[in-house]
Amino acid sequence: MPDSSRKCGQGPHLEERTSREQSCAFTARIQHAAALSIEDLREAIRLYRELLLANPPSALLPAIYCGLGNASYRKGDLVDALVYWELYREYCPEAEESALEAMIAILRKPLP
Repeated sequence: MPDSSRKCGQGPHLEERTSREQSCAFTARIQHAAALSIEDLREAIRLYRELLLANPPSALLPAIYCGLGNASYRKGDLVDALVYWELYREYCPEAEESALEAMIAILRKPLP
């Protein structure tokens, strides 16, 4: 027998659809920031930070952290690059782990 207490538009179907739509919107903005990082690092960093403040789905955090680390490094902001790469570390694919650890080690060394 159908659940008559549930009103139209309520329940998991709407929540799942909304979550998917939000993830797609975040993914599109992450892709836009990645494309911007080729031409405008400041704008890319601003967009990545805006995405972090917007409480993205946790599955998208690795792309944001990695993008912020890469863009910060390319801009010359080594402190921010280190911070974001360290946040990315727990999500880093095994194939990239040694390269990431090497960059983190280099950035942690004090400058002469």
